[in-house]
Amino acid sequence: MKTPSKNTPDSLRRNLCLCLGAAGVLFTSMITQAQIISLNLTDFISDVQQIDADEAYGVPGLGTVVGGWINLNRTLTATDLAFSDASPSTVDVSMTAPNGWGSGVAGVNDTPLKGFLDDYTATVNPTTLTLSQLNASFPLGYYAIVYLSGFDLNDGASISDGPTTFYYQTVNFASSTWDGTLVQTTTTTDLGSGNAPVAQYAVFGAPTSPLTADSVTFTLDTLYGGGSGLGGVQIVAVPEPSTAITLGAGLGLVALLRRRRRA
Repeated sequence: MKTPSKNTPDSLRRNLCLCLGAAGVLFTSMITQAQIISLNLTDFISDVQQIDADEAYGVPGLGTVVGGWINLNRTLTATDLAFSDASPSTVDVSMTAPNGWGSGVAGVNDTPLKGFLDDYTATVNPTTLTLSQLNASFPLGYYAIVYLSGFDLNDGASISDGPTTFYYQTVNFASSTWDGTLVQTTTTTDLGSGNAPVAQYAVFGAPTSPLTADSVTFTLDTLYGGGSGLGGVQIVAVPEPSTAITLGAGLGLVALLRRRRRA
């Protein structure tokens, strides 16, 4: 009597399930293990302005929904900002706020859109946020999510890191309803008053094309209408290459087992 092969359909099915499970764990690990610094700017100390210890926020599609946000209340400098897991970093922040801070409507409570550095068309000095000493804490590079806010009458603003400038305008809560879904601006051309996309964040760099400078400055400029706002920043570490390689190997094994099963 012939001994059954180890590569029977049942055996392959079991191996496939194990590999899919392992690949899923690796994929989740690749996202959740990224080191993130999350900075929220507030106009005054209150529950609706802060992202508290029991709250999480971020961009779901980028895997940055985390707790451990740092709430800076009308503070222009801070040093050794903590990661979302409370471990220390070397990163410092400094800001220029010629118009001070502003506060958004109730529809953005408990988000980095609630409080912000505000800027107007008549602002003479730049409104900026600078992060420095990044290389020691982000040795493989990073990308930055800048949260954009402002007042109902804003008809256009820009946010820039120097090499790249994105354009947006604020949600007009007086005439529309925002459901809380974050929208990214990718527009790099000034389209004129009222024509920029309504958006709540911009992304500088990417996991595949990270920023590597030891210091980065984000400059907000109101171009049309009422004031715009810079509400917060997340700095996200590029994952270790070994993690991506391991994930790729796991998914490759899954594909191989699928082909053998069909044979």
